[in-house]
Amino acid sequence: MFLVMAEYSVSDVSEYAKEIGLYVVTVLVGLAIHFFIVLPVILFALAKKNPLLYYKSLLPAMATAFGSFFFFTFIVNFDLHNFDDFISCDSNLL
Repeated sequence: MFLVMAEYSVSDVSEYAKEIGLYVVTVLVGLAIHFFIVLPVILFALAKKNPLLYYKSLLPAMATAFGSFFFFTFIVNFDLHNFDDFISCDSNLL
């Protein structure tokens, strides 16, 4: 990203942000089309299964994946290697 920013001057930052925003929207729309249209059609055509029931069965796995991802983000952002600062407990209990 810094190599790309080197081509822009400071006055072009707003235009660069607009281009990056348009790129992000384009990628998200493409992923949505793929997830909500292409994959269900392929699933129905090849496996003859209802895509809604299939996606419903994926919810526990997706919840676990997102939950573990956000916990990892929490660990990275808050340096929890020193658990004494994070969890306060009485030293008499140890």
